[in-house]
Amino acid sequence: MKNDTLKGFCALVVTIVTLLVFSTNHASAFEVITGSVTEISGPDDLKLNPDKAIIAVDVFGDSDRSVNGVTFFTDRADRGDGVVEEGKVQSGDVSVTTAAANSIDNWAGAQAFTGGTEGSAANLAEIMRDIRWNGAPNPVDVTVAGLTAESIYTVQLLFNENGDRDRRFDISVNGDLAVDNFSSEGGDGTWTNANSFSYNVNATATADGTIAVKLLNNIGGADFSGADGNPILQAVIVSSYDPPKVLVDIDLTDDELGELASIPNTGTLGGTFDAEVDTPSVTEVDGVKAVTLDGTNDWYVGPDSASLAGDADRTVEAWVFNPEIAAEETIVAWGRRGGGDGTNWSMLYGTHNTWGSLGGWGGAADMPFVAGQTGGPEAGKWHHLTLSYNKSSNTRSIYVDGFLSNSENDGNPLNTWAVANDNETPLPIVIGNQNEANGTRVDNLSGSLS
Repeated sequence: MKNDTLKGFCALVVTIVTLLVFSTNHASAFEVITGSVTEISGPDDLKLNPDKAIIAVDVFGDSDRSVNGVTFFTDRADRGDGVVEEGKVQSGDVSVTTAAANSIDNWAGAQAFTGGTEGSAANLAEIMRDIRWNGAPNPVDVTVAGLTAESIYTVQLLFNENGDRDRRFDISVNGDLAVDNFSSEGGDGTWTNANSFSYNVNATATADGTIAVKLLNNIGGADFSGADGNPILQAVIVSSYDPPKVLVDIDLTDDELGELASIPNTGTLGGTFDAEVDTPSVTEVDGVKAVTLDGTNDWYVGPDSASLAGDADRTVEAWVFNPEIAAEETIVAWGRRGGGDGTNWSMLYGTHNTWGSLGGWGGAADMPFVAGQTGGPEAGKWHHLTLSYNKSSNTRSIYVDGFLSNSENDGNPLNTWAVANDNETPLPIVIGNQNEANGTRVDNLSGSLS
């Protein structure tokens, strides 16, 4: 049988992480090198935490406004309590300065945001109407100052388009290209009047306590690919960094080549992943060391999955190289097969048009890579795959190389099994296979990706 390979990294995270780029059509999508881009449909999508927010700026806003308990200070002179000078807001020791030659009041129509605390949706809609901008090839520069040197902060930039412009520009953070050919019209380059996006990055303050963000046509990377290269900006949020709780963290890229009977877990869950039948090997695949599963009796059994059972929030990331894609190939799984609906959790790399990316055992819990379509990420290449579940919205999402490939929130919430059908035997996390109803593994699902 064919070899399937799992690159030397896999992480299971029990707090939802904001991930990468919104897109449904990779052909015209931008590239996220550092950070993530998420679509905004309301205040809750910003994940604002008043206890973590350090400063929030409504760029060229007409007044200060509160969103989910966080005050966005306008940087327009004489319009708000935090303005130091035109384009600069100060809160405590921290300041945000947005340097751009141009600004427009009520540039975009108010969007129909929903959710959040009372008044927050309407306030966010107003925040997203005004912009500061510059004419290409000139930049919009954002400087955050007064931070603790060498500390990590979460920075969010908010964008919204008022028309179909095919706008593109790059984003750099502290001098390094972070997003290439970013489009504020969505990752697939298709504009709608509901498009709003947040670029999110965890950035380290320099020795002088600053983080510098630049929006500019063609900083580097691929050639400019749009029709309008003028950078724009609606808002800036700076928060203290809240690292995710990583339960499972595996990195084999520095391991020796050869058989690998046990994989240590450096995540908080601890323990090891042990080969149950045959012993897979670490090989070099397209220049990267990885554990290779040969499709016959190759899988690893890990720690108890109880903390990830039920409807627990979860995010799974894996680098995967798959030379040939079948209908259902398991990367990592817990819960168990046999039902009912939503009681199995298996991250897949398959072509099936119902469960190509997620096998939840029936009904709405299953999900393909692209809604209603057969197929998966291109074979014979390394891909970064991320599968997440957010219990607050019952949303299941699959990302491929930083782009949202599919997302669903129909059906009942997940209820992933923690024990086998004897109601006693704990169910482990498994790399390269799935648990059967009785808590064991069989070879018909082994190695179909790992």
